[in-house]
Amino acid sequence: MALAPFSGNLGIKNAAHLLRRATFGATKATIDSYAGLSATAAVDLLAAVVTTEPLPPKDLKTGLSWLPAPIEDVNSKSFELGGMFRAWALAQCLESTINIKEKMVFLMHIFFPTISETVDDGTPMYYQNKLFRYYATGNIKTLVKKMCIDNAMLDLLDGRLNEVGVPNENFARELFELHTIGKGPQIGLNDYTNYTENDIQVAARILSGWTNDNKYGTNITNSNIDIDTKIPLGVLKGDGLYASRHDASPTPERKFSAAFQNKILAHPASEIVSGKATKVSVQKQVDELIDLIFEQRATAINFCKKIYRYFVYYHITPEVETAVISPLADTFIANNFEILPVVKELLASQYFYDANNTATDDNIHGGIIKSPLDLTLGTLRFFESKIPDANTPLKEYYDYYGQLLGSLNNQGMDFYNPLDVAGYDAYHQFPAYNRNWITVNTLAFRYDFALKFCKNNLEKLPKINFANYVKTNVTNAKVASNVVQFFVDYLYSETISTTGVGNRFDYFVAIITDIDWTDEWNKYLSSNMSDFVNSKLEDLLAAMTQSPEYQLM
Repeated sequence: MALAPFSGNLGIKNAAHLLRRATFGATKATIDSYAGLSATAAVDLLAAVVTTEPLPPKDLKTGLSWLPAPIEDVNSKSFELGGMFRAWALAQCLESTINIKEKMVFLMHIFFPTISETVDDGTPMYYQNKLFRYYATGNIKTLVKKMCIDNAMLDLLDGRLNEVGVPNENFARELFELHTIGKGPQIGLNDYTNYTENDIQVAARILSGWTNDNKYGTNITNSNIDIDTKIPLGVLKGDGLYASRHDASPTPERKFSAAFQNKILAHPASEIVSGKATKVSVQKQVDELIDLIFEQRATAINFCKKIYRYFVYYHITPEVETAVISPLADTFIANNFEILPVVKELLASQYFYDANNTATDDNIHGGIIKSPLDLTLGTLRFFESKIPDANTPLKEYYDYYGQLLGSLNNQGMDFYNPLDVAGYDAYHQFPAYNRNWITVNTLAFRYDFALKFCKNNLEKLPKINFANYVKTNVTNAKVASNVVQFFVDYLYSETISTTGVGNRFDYFVAIITDIDWTDEWNKYLSSNMSDFVNSKLEDLLAAMTQSPEYQLM
């Protein structure tokens, strides 16, 4: 079975593979520590519960957090807070411990892409991220219920404009197509196999009447602090107990198509007064709508495909669907849509480590082009580049992460600001998927980041002494081939050619042996003067990180 647990200890190659895919990068020491674990033990360790939540972002204008809600004329403008949120969110990825949590938080953003520039406000983006953090390794069905009335999502997809008499179907449409069950083949007029246009219209009525809470729970007369997460969500329009702008009419009948077993979701007569439904009944109908969507197996299949493409490979063949996706969907359903059991089963499987090839060829290692996020953060973390901490002045902190955000943008990822509501093309756009990361322009910027990093030319980043790094980590570094082999083992997902015309290994060795490497290395050890050796190592690492092999994971 493809999803049977991988047996034996991971070893360096598989440990590095797991840590590249399940975290935003690991050091040599961490890879070594995971190499001695079984896949199951390693994944259990990665999935250990993180009990400490990050402190909220601070406003550069005041030096303090602007939460729970910004104060006009005291705090920075909303769009400026949006930029600070993005820097803070990137910091969580870079500063994270070796745990799957941050990679899962970003997966929630892939599930529910929100365009920061459209929302144009750091406060709802922060609360949405906090919601992602709460459910990142938890219950996806419950998260979808909350996302229906999330403040940022109400703004992005016009849920706040969806009212009785003037329906807006934007969110309902994307709820089906992008966020949950997914569009199947069109098999008839307005029929997309998994849902129909009528289903969208009925769902839009159920979802009507909500608006943003721009006070974020601080207005006690009309707030909606979520009972589970304590996070402020959207509110229903209307005073007192009743939702004045919700479509509570029983006609036309709120009947779904055969794709949803012709289910009818109507308010009980006891919950309607003068044509208005109680707020309790409106919230209950949102929950019932999501329950109905998740009752369909196609929803579990669609989520598992997204999980697979995020962690494993973009191409899903019929064989993979049968051997991998369908069993994962079984696990998802059996665990009441808790996501962590699915991810753990996948990451601990023979299939994930190319140890079982019944479903596909040996193409998992090195099968994904690194996202700009994985490339950039993985590089910084592997080489233990010093990053801002709690004692860093706030402007330096934001300058540092501002530079990284700019680099990611140049490489093709506008972090937390995808081009459209479907999200970053690499995670959903058929047929290229992750190959969308590579264009003539973005590849040039990926190589530019690598060159500047290895040459210590990134203005806001502290310089790295690569000679000291090699002395600490490489055994018998006076032998040039040992140095190259070390970086091949830890930086590359696959081995490289060592013979013939395309001999990549000797090409890299030659970069540091156009001098007498052994003699220069011994001089460095005796004098601790690293300039010359450091210069050659910068050349080597620039070549290795600008290579096609380094773009893969």
